[in-house]
Amino acid sequence: MTMGILAAMGAGLLSGFLTGYLRVPDMLATLGTMTLLNGVNIVLTKGYTLTGFPKSLITIGNGLFLGIPIPFYIFVIFTFILYIILDKTTFGYSLYMLGSNYTAAKFSNIDTKSIILKGFLLSSLFSAITAFIMIGQLNSVKANYVESYLLVSILACFLGGVDPSGGVGKVSGMVVSVVILQVISSGVNLLRMDPFFIRAMWGFIIIAVLAINYFNEKSKSRKKAISSH
Repeated sequence: MTMGILAAMGAGLLSGFLTGYLRVPDMLATLGTMTLLNGVNIVLTKGYTLTGFPKSLITIGNGLFLGIPIPFYIFVIFTFILYIILDKTTFGYSLYMLGSNYTAAKFSNIDTKSIILKGFLLSSLFSAITAFIMIGQLNSVKANYVESYLLVSILACFLGGVDPSGGVGKVSGMVVSVVILQVISSGVNLLRMDPFFIRAMWGFIIIAVLAINYFNEKSKSRKKAISSH
């Protein structure tokens, strides 16, 4: 598990360095890092599925405490930690400001490079914890497992009110979006729908949310223009 956390932090360090210090667009930096590491994973595992993980890791994914799944406790604890970090600390305030206006943040004496790097490292730590839960639940791991979760992760951000350009988004919104997506996913599984149809549905929802956000922004701009006159 220690090596897994270190590997995740290394990925975050690379993405954070590319974005914060070399000013590579964050989407390109993360996609590039993901593609690189997927390639390395396939080379190391030769594309095979790995199994036989320690019992402690299986317990993290499938164990119960007081009749409640352990992953739920982990979700609640780290959601609260993330809320404190983003809403109650200087780092969180700087991160929001940086996302809203990079130039303004720079002129406000915020160490933009350090904040971006720390943001990626924090994201990588949470990704590692998520990976441990997934491995524990499946008792296996394969290089392409992550691909099925990429679209859903992006969708959760959009539904949770996160602005792709940065600076907007709350932990509470993300929690609501995750619950909604889980309910939809469970309903679709109960109806035994085709997995490819589900992916198409996720893509449609992303397009719909983007369109709604676009028209909302246009409406706000129009109202501002009218009020200014």
